Amino acid sequence: MARQSRYSKRRVPGGKTFPKYPENLQAVGNTIFSYGTPVADYKNGKVVTRGWWSSTTSKHINYVARL
Repeated sequence: MARQSRYSKRRVPGGKTFPKYPENLQAVGNTIFSYGTPVADYKNGKVVTRGWWSSTTSKHINYVARL
């Protein structure tokens, strides 16, 4: 059995999950969390990132932006 990453179970209490990445991507209010880290905000109909992120986190942000 593969070893589980220590980051895969970071959850934000009360967070809304998304169908494609239910374990690692959440939204609480207007804030988007990837692996429990706030990475972007939803403002005025747009997703605004909070800096530069890894390719996986960027995929999460782009997925939310397309929804």
